[in-house]
Amino acid sequence: MTISRLINKNVGLKLSALLIALVPLLSNASYQDAQATIKEQFQTQSTANQRHYQQQVAKSKAHWADTKTDKLRYATYYSADLQTRTTEDYQSKTLVIETIDDSSTAKQAHQSQVQRQIDDIVEVQQSNTVTTEVVSRKGERILTTRITPQKQYWDNKALVYLDDIKMAAKQWQVPPSLILAIIYNESRFNPNAVSKAPAYGLMQIMEKSAAADVSNFFLDGQKIPNESLMNPILNIQVGSAYLHILTEKYLKDIESEHSRLLISIAAYNAGIGAVAKHFTKTTSIERLRDAVNRTEFKQLYQSLTKQFPYSETRHYVSAVVDKEHEYKKLLESTSNQP
Repeated sequence: MTISRLINKNVGLKLSALLIALVPLLSNASYQDAQATIKEQFQTQSTANQRHYQQQVAKSKAHWADTKTDKLRYATYYSADLQTRTTEDYQSKTLVIETIDDSSTAKQAHQSQVQRQIDDIVEVQQSNTVTTEVVSRKGERILTTRITPQKQYWDNKALVYLDDIKMAAKQWQVPPSLILAIIYNESRFNPNAVSKAPAYGLMQIMEKSAAADVSNFFLDGQKIPNESLMNPILNIQVGSAYLHILTEKYLKDIESEHSRLLISIAAYNAGIGAVAKHFTKTTSIERLRDAVNRTEFKQLYQSLTKQFPYSETRHYVSAVVDKEHEYKKLLESTSNQP
């Protein structure tokens, strides 16, 4: 079980279903009554979700003293008995498999997990697999295997969530290639990612921006618990719903679809107010719309990638646009396969 999936998958599916259910209800005359029911169900699921998360975190800490604290860098998976864990290091591009060596079957369990991991890796080299035994701070012997997969292993992580991304893209009228590109640049498909901001999960959802907007637009102000955002399915739904808000609510009057998506990418990173201020010296969305409609796409792109006041956003826009083109070609090629 991954630490990012400590939240039961069925709970995540139910929460996602609640968001999906709101789409056809937006134009329904009985929307208010339906929304009240959904809000009550959402609160029930969120409470159960949070309780389960806290219980599982406590259990893992009882077994492992040196838990990984940089949750943007690491994703950690645990066996059912919590005796073995697999850590994906997104910075060093390595996998580390560890087993507490406290029984006669520990070595066998460890080797089985190593073999399962190798079977999942494309073109893994045996020379890139190193096993050692170390002593933890608690005095336990830990069997440790470090694997260095080829680049394709990390690229293929996108495929794990592709069905969920396609579903969210259809529900929220957002290009799937854009969702993929944002996830890649936000978390490198690490479902356990937590930044210092803090932002959570695959699409790095922030409580006071994306989560708040989705809550206000679609859940009548019902808060989305941060722990829920560690569920990949719900995270993709919330992030996609936020992109829908940007493109179809705030920026719906921008005439060019390409320009609208470009501004949405910048707003996803820096906030809609910061983008408006860059182009208009005010936070007015109406003035932003008018300014964008008067400007060619190429000029908008140059302004965002060369002149925007935040260096992070300048790089982010360029990186997401490039990656979106890559994923668009990938999706087109896979859709043409028999």
